[in-house]
Amino acid sequence: MKYIRLIAMVGLGLMASNLFAQVPGRWEDPMKVDATVISNQTVRVQWESQFVDHFETGDFSLFDWNNAVSDYPWEITDSQSFDGSFSMRASNAGIDNSTSAIQITMSIPRDCEMRFYGKISSENNWDLGKFYIDGECMTSQSGQGSWHEFRYDVTEGEHTFKWEYAKDGEESALDDTWYIDCIHFVYDGSFYQPQSWLYYGYDGYRGSMGDGGNACEWAMKWTEQTSGVITDVALYSDAEGLTGGTYTCTIYLGGEDAPGEAMSSITVDVTPGLGDYQYFELDDWVEVGLEAGSIWMVWSTDEGHETPAPYGNGGSSDDGTWWKTEDGWQQTDLGGGAWLMQMLMYYDSGFPHFKVYRALCDGQDMELIARKLEVNSYLDGQWADLDDGLYKWGVSHVINGVESAISWSECLEKNTTGVEENRFEAVVYPNPASGVVRIEGVEAEEVWVYNAFGQVVKRVRNSNEISVEGLAEGVYLVRIMDSKGVSQTERITVIR
Repeated sequence: MKYIRLIAMVGLGLMASNLFAQVPGRWEDPMKVDATVISNQTVRVQWESQFVDHFETGDFSLFDWNNAVSDYPWEITDSQSFDGSFSMRASNAGIDNSTSAIQITMSIPRDCEMRFYGKISSENNWDLGKFYIDGECMTSQSGQGSWHEFRYDVTEGEHTFKWEYAKDGEESALDDTWYIDCIHFVYDGSFYQPQSWLYYGYDGYRGSMGDGGNACEWAMKWTEQTSGVITDVALYSDAEGLTGGTYTCTIYLGGEDAPGEAMSSITVDVTPGLGDYQYFELDDWVEVGLEAGSIWMVWSTDEGHETPAPYGNGGSSDDGTWWKTEDGWQQTDLGGGAWLMQMLMYYDSGFPHFKVYRALCDGQDMELIARKLEVNSYLDGQWADLDDGLYKWGVSHVINGVESAISWSECLEKNTTGVEENRFEAVVYPNPASGVVRIEGVEAEEVWVYNAFGQVVKRVRNSNEISVEGLAEGVYLVRIMDSKGVSQTERITVIR
């Protein structure tokens, strides 16, 4: 598939290489990866990284927080959280005429939207939770509130973000604090922008060349230093029908006088007589880092075509004229032209993204199951189809085309031998839903709603009703757990 933006929210806060310098070694550190079976079909994979702070480390170690800007530093608590077990809160509860504050200064690599969740519990109108960007107060909260998402546009550059809880000189009420959780940054657009078709030959078809009816390979070599991902390739099919049949296209990285390491290969049927390019997506996209050197795109056929290789006008470099003969790889004379072939590159903007792997615990049968993820969780829906055994899930991050080492979860055992189903039969309705969803057939002790990327977007305890108001249209998973710890997961559709 083409690279299509699937979600509007990106759970990757603090994502620039110049920010990593503020947290030395954080980028190289292994991530903590958790894998949890949430239904008989699905495993939820979550990981902690430097890209979003939801305080699940139980401290402030993930970023370079400045917690010395007031007499009362903020603290980590497990008494309240929007997602997970922890949040941060002000520490000046019950202290009249006091202020508790915490802040962080960071470089934002591009315009984005900052988001966090807050829950106020204070004397209404007098004890105030405030949030500042660069000294400007963006919101002031008081009273008794539930978890609420705050969103603010942030421009590229350095900014200081500050959370503050200020008390007046008289009464205290409720928890007398402000809870903050799940700080992250959201931007529009893919990781790879802009995109460009790379080629030497122009569209003007001049002719085709073969190798006397023998097997033939011809290629373009791209030497411009860049990073990104190659997703698609294209070959020109001339109107005369000389080019056509079964071809193989292979992308190589490295190599000066011949292609280096093969990274991705696809065999396709080219329709003759089109008078235009025919486009194909690679089964395996190719990550290109700045250290890759040359990029080679090689087309080949063994069908014995007399004239398999189309070429056209232009050709700004002889690197568009490579082909392989009995004497090996060489550049041929196309009279100032070049082969009519193209590859699609999405240029790396410098933002990191994640890959998810699954393997047996002994390392065998490792498989890439997800890539280009912008969030810190993933739902693996293939659990029911796996054979019995011990499995683990791994996560790596990629930036500027360079992939980190894989961090692995603890192993999960799948053993269906002699296992008796022990699950209730709950009914979730209405479905589709736009407001309150009700659960019948079980007394629910806890209910979670997950989006398509495994993020918990709603959670209630000791209730058989949960509101989906405020959720975007789409498909969600509702996990229901009873008092015995038995759970059932149902799929619902939210409409507007």
